[in-house]
Amino acid sequence: MTQRPNVGSTTQLRMAFMVGMDILLLGLAPLSLMAAALAYSGLMIIAMRR
Repeated sequence: MTQRPNVGSTTQLRMAFMVGMDILLLGLAPLSLMAAALAYSGLMIIAMRR
């Protein structure tokens, strides 16, 4: 006999996964923005020196 897993547990896992992804995206967005700003400023400084 094959038992189907509880639907509630799977939905809870999916919700937790979505929340974790949202937290990851919210944490990575500022870091990527800061990295882009640093790279842009570095390129501008290199361009100014030449």
